Amino acid sequence: PGILSTRPEGGPIANSQGGGWILPPPTGPMHMGFPTHNAPQQNHPPEVAGTSFGHVFDISTLSALEHRIEVPQDVGDKLVFLMNNLMESNLEQTVGEMKKFLQPSHLGYLSQYIVVKRASLEPNYHKLYMALIDRLGLKELEATVLATTYSSCKALLQSERVRHSSSERALLKNLASWLGLMTLARNKPLLTKDLGIKELLFEGMQKGMLIAVVPFVCKVLEHCAASKIFKPPNPWMMGIVMLLVEIHSQPDLKLTLKFEVEVLCKHLSINIHEVSQMIGKGPGGDNGGRLAAIRKNIDISNSTDFMSKDAVPVGGRKDAKPQGFPGPAHPGMPFFGGFGGPPPGPDAMHTPPGPPGFEHPMGIGPGPHPDPGPAGDGGHMGILPGTG
Repeated sequence: PGILSTRPEGGPIANSQGGGWILPPPTGPMHMGFPTHNAPQQNHPPEVAGTSFGHVFDISTLSALEHRIEVPQDVGDKLVFLMNNLMESNLEQTVGEMKKFLQPSHLGYLSQYIVVKRASLEPNYHKLYMALIDRLGLKELEATVLATTYSSCKALLQSERVRHSSSERALLKNLASWLGLMTLARNKPLLTKDLGIKELLFEGMQKGMLIAVVPFVCKVLEHCAASKIFKPPNPWMMGIVMLLVEIHSQPDLKLTLKFEVEVLCKHLSINIHEVSQMIGKGPGGDNGGRLAAIRKNIDISNSTDFMSKDAVPVGGRKDAKPQGFPGPAHPGMPFFGGFGGPPPGPDAMHTPPGPPGFEHPMGIGPGPHPDPGPAGDGGHMGILPGTG
């Protein structure tokens, strides 16, 4: 079966109440879950929803897959009103109000609303929404929400934009966390017919989709920490972690992807170095040969997953640094935008030398510079080093 394969009957989950399909799969030729180069581009008008510290999420990919399930206007308004006002303090009251009017024919609408308009946008409220589903006590609702979650994850993984859209990758990570909460955290397995994680990772590396797949898998597996069955040293979970560690050890893998694996291991209280030593010792535990075969066919220069050594920086010279940028504080240390780095040392005011024959337009050369003094002293504003 392919990654996030459709159901055996060849389609998505149907609404047993006759409301039609809930989330039909994307059209166009697909191979192992990801779009081929011949897959037609679908240009949907952007639909934005939700903000997080000024970030606006584009949910058009998810909204385009929604099958319109008709519910009476008053029912839709009541559901939206109750969800907008849902809090831990009024959870029982909200459940009681929903039970007064909620009918089986409304479950498809509610499932779409919870997954697309809530879970994908509001990860901080995942446990609250899960508690709501539990309190309602409707098995069909839980099954429909899970099926909608799988379909939504598949839609984002198949999106042509997810490789370059941070918004879609953020949605995918949120849904991954929601999926892990609904399954692994509740001691329920991820079935291969719904989500084959190992094959997803192999395919992601082959198709240049690790930038989306690795964070997705790590977010799902984070919930193993809360599971009585899938927490370490569960063999199924450790097998996936070993594969992630092997991907982590790939030369020139982007630091953001390495960081995702390291955060997962820390969350699960797993020593990544001990996992590296375990690789290859158990039967079927070494995936290095398959990864090496895939790596041979990757064009590193055009990859979003690997850092190309042949990339030419600003200035046109491979051996030149951008002017005025001192680089990492220590060789080999990733630059995290100021987080976790050492404080500036006494040489912080040194200006790095430029290319041969370079002369700074302000006359500033290598070496320490005098204190520019307070703002207004000698015409300096305390921003540029003084020139004497």
